[in-house]
Amino acid sequence: MKLKISTYSHISPSHIQVDGKDVLATIPRSSFDEDTLAIYKSLGIDYPKFYKMDAPSKLGFLASELVLKSLDLKQYYKSEDIGVVLYGASGSLDTDQKFQATIGQPTDFFPSPAIFVYTLPNIVLGEICIRNKFKGENYSFAMEAPDSVEICSFIQNIFEQEQVMACLCTWTEFQNRDQYRSIMLVIEKEECLQKRDMNEKFSNFEEETLKQIFYKDL
Repeated sequence: MKLKISTYSHISPSHIQVDGKDVLATIPRSSFDEDTLAIYKSLGIDYPKFYKMDAPSKLGFLASELVLKSLDLKQYYKSEDIGVVLYGASGSLDTDQKFQATIGQPTDFFPSPAIFVYTLPNIVLGEICIRNKFKGENYSFAMEAPDSVEICSFIQNIFEQEQVMACLCTWTEFQNRDQYRSIMLVIEKEECLQKRDMNEKFSNFEEETLKQIFYKDL
């Protein structure tokens, strides 16, 4: 079985890209909060829940919106056959630290349920799946840096086991508002793309390609 990367996005302090090409060039790069809000508005998204998301969820959510803006996967696959696999190093650490600040001092104890909602590393998966009504398999893994060998092996395996027919695979890492990165890949079977008369030269989903994408500009 041959897998292809049908599209991918990249959001970082220096890049907003789709398939390696800069998009939304008119957005002035200033701060994480202003940048993500500008991306949200530029894409014409109508999803009020965005404003309540924590920073990592906004990051992964917008990366998925960039790739799915022109690719309606549910036009070709059942919701149950579309999966999402998340990789990252810090998980929800940014939000965890904010929540810890609300419970760290017995004399200043004010835990906020609104913060607690986002103290799970896989919350971004839920935001993407709820927004797009994806009901397939989803997984969240922690690793220090993108491991192209492990990622390729796992994704290939879930396709071979017919757990998914299409898959969003993302490296989403948020350390602080100056260090963040989300790369979102859409992976499909070559035979499915051929059935849609897709003649573009899609990149093979393989270790070397992932290295080029994940480590570009690092």
